[in-house]
Amino acid sequence: MGKFKVFLLFLIFAFIGCSTQSTLQNRIPASFSQCDKYYLPYNKEVFPREKHLVDHFFLKKPGVINHVNYAINFERVEYYVKQLPNKYPNELSVVKMGTYDGIDLQRINIPGWGNGDRKQVIITAGVHGNESAGVATAINILEKIIYNPAMRNNYDFVIIPFMNPGGLSQNTRRLKNNVDLNRTFPGGKSKSQGATNIIKSSLKGETFDLALDLHEAPFRDKFFVIKMQENDQQLTRKVLAEIPEEFLVTAKDSIYPGKMYRAAIPGGPQIEQIPKNISYKLFAPGEVSSSNMGTVKTYLAQTHSANFSYTLEAPGQFELVKKVSIYTDIVEGYLKNFLTN
Repeated sequence: MGKFKVFLLFLIFAFIGCSTQSTLQNRIPASFSQCDKYYLPYNKEVFPREKHLVDHFFLKKPGVINHVNYAINFERVEYYVKQLPNKYPNELSVVKMGTYDGIDLQRINIPGWGNGDRKQVIITAGVHGNESAGVATAINILEKIIYNPAMRNNYDFVIIPFMNPGGLSQNTRRLKNNVDLNRTFPGGKSKSQGATNIIKSSLKGETFDLALDLHEAPFRDKFFVIKMQENDQQLTRKVLAEIPEEFLVTAKDSIYPGKMYRAAIPGGPQIEQIPKNISYKLFAPGEVSSSNMGTVKTYLAQTHSANFSYTLEAPGQFELVKKVSIYTDIVEGYLKNFLTN
């Protein structure tokens, strides 16, 4: 009977603790909740970690905006980033690069462990404000690498989780002045903007071995990766071989090299598969190449010596929780395979 009373008291205090914490979390947008993350339902179509992340960092029922039915809660993302040094003391630093559109642009530096030689990796997200799954994926990656010896012993990380905070706060692709940030880096068709200059100034003099810029293709329903170089020593082929082909853009009749055509607007007419509508040459499922000037990918390759530089594109027309899970798998695939490539 005494043991039963002790057990009952334990349950009561646990309930009070979670209830109190939940009340505080309603007032203050903290990082991941500790009360409910272990009690989520699980089956083959549910990803507990990513479900919790989506529940915390995305707005509830924002409606359909720009053909996607989700939007990031930018205030929570911003708060999460600023609180990271408290959450992970001595593991990382958060540095204010500058202020644009009235919001601080932040970078997260995660130095590796030990004194050995390490690869330099930069992960960027949120260059387009309506492509917020990349922001959530960057957060997920940070949480997964922070105490991972295989990652920390081999890499130094720079993560810029939101390059276009004004666009993210309004769920719009461009900067608030209607300029596409991903066309403002050297050689682009648009002039350099304040946000461009802040990022360039912060990264000045740094070099990287691997660069991953996280995007979304709002009209598409499958993933693909844009390589900077056609020959990346089979790295992308190895990464995407671990992703089920049903989730990757594929060529007609599975013949490669093939063609990747422009995506139709959801609910609109189909895109005619004619030469003028070709977007990329498909080398393999989900694998294309481009060196468009003015993009983050090309800038990091040409200015910061990132010989392995990529734009990762997640599909906008895809269930959000599952998308973040697969997106995380792709990023982790690059980090794992790059060490042995």
